[in-house]
Amino acid sequence: MLTRKALHVLKSEGFAETIARAKNEINAPRNPKRATPHYHFVSNPFDFTGAPLVLLDLISDFAAQVDPSRLHLFVPSGTEDLLGLVRAKRVNVERVIDGGGMRVVASQMRLRRDDFVLMNTVSVPFAYRNFIFNRLESGSLDRAVWFIHEDGPDRWFANDALRSRTKSLLDAGKLTIVVPSSQVARAYRDYFDTVNVHHIALRVRIPGGMMLPRRADDYDTLRFVMSGNPRGGLKGQLLAIAALHKSSCSATEETLEGYRDFELHLVGSMEDDYVSKQVGIIGEGLLPGRIRLYPHLSRDSALEIARSCNVTICTSFTEAFPLFVAEGMLMGHVLVRNLAAGHEEQLQDGVNGFLVDTSSLDALVNAFGNIRDRRISNEQLQRMSLASQIISREFMSNDYYGQLIQLLPWLRTIEAG
Repeated sequence: MLTRKALHVLKSEGFAETIARAKNEINAPRNPKRATPHYHFVSNPFDFTGAPLVLLDLISDFAAQVDPSRLHLFVPSGTEDLLGLVRAKRVNVERVIDGGGMRVVASQMRLRRDDFVLMNTVSVPFAYRNFIFNRLESGSLDRAVWFIHEDGPDRWFANDALRSRTKSLLDAGKLTIVVPSSQVARAYRDYFDTVNVHHIALRVRIPGGMMLPRRADDYDTLRFVMSGNPRGGLKGQLLAIAALHKSSCSATEETLEGYRDFELHLVGSMEDDYVSKQVGIIGEGLLPGRIRLYPHLSRDSALEIARSCNVTICTSFTEAFPLFVAEGMLMGHVLVRNLAAGHEEQLQDGVNGFLVDTSSLDALVNAFGNIRDRRISNEQLQRMSLASQIISREFMSNDYYGQLIQLLPWLRTIEAG
């Protein structure tokens, strides 16, 4: 008689896949006999969003330092183009077994006590996180790293059991959390009352042809860009639409010539959820002829759109380190940005952009009014553009393997082993 889990695999994956997984379960060694430790990376869906792209670079850095056949990426799903880039480095790519219990996960991961394990994002598959936690708690895995890309620990760790287990493993020195900005690092250190939370700097790169300095006349017209799915309302697209509308309404026919015209480009906003639909309806209603809506795009296509713009807006209610802002900086964008995490690394108010309080619509309206006002010359905006490129230049050389080696001395002993 088939178990419930086997029936689930049979229905969702088919007979051949079910048999293959059963054979793997039967034949998998419980205590793998390997000469050297291996490196395991557990991901959320591997697509063109920020956290998977960071993990792709991180795995690339590891593959340049150790034998890539010892690297394993576990994903529940993924974009084949991205997964192909991982496979091209001779890294093992394995699909997460949906609904798998402890024995199934154990047979797939085949962990040694001294293996390196990194979970990427809070939303890694539950069964795999639970298995890793159990191994840490039982002493059958020495240590693990959790790369958390989400701000607001009180929201992600509201579950008492998860919070308690995470806290205990942090206190025991078995779990280390790494995050992409200093603000998020402080939030997690305070929340868990621990020193085992570290900031590692993200690497951000774009094609060299997109980093050419901008001319002053590029700022005759402002082309604003925002990126992200409006679902959940966390990116603040409606705030930006309302503020730009109100800013444009405040100009009279007599003063209109004193203000720059503008466009607003919203990348990733044409989705089927209700919030995205409202963004489209309200945007086209309030900013007719000035708003451009795009579906979720490949990174290359999104970069092409961003390159055609010259100002990046960040009105997000929560961020950890928005990559689209950093990419805009490399392209020479002026920033209109709030205090969401990452601002310390990205914005110098008045130098490469404008800091705004997005808890106040009027403050955002004033910021858009200032940057549109021609009393701020094209040359001043050009200098801000160059400042963005100078500030962001260091993003390009950040190395994940090197940073983790510095933060985690025990990582050296894994390779030595």
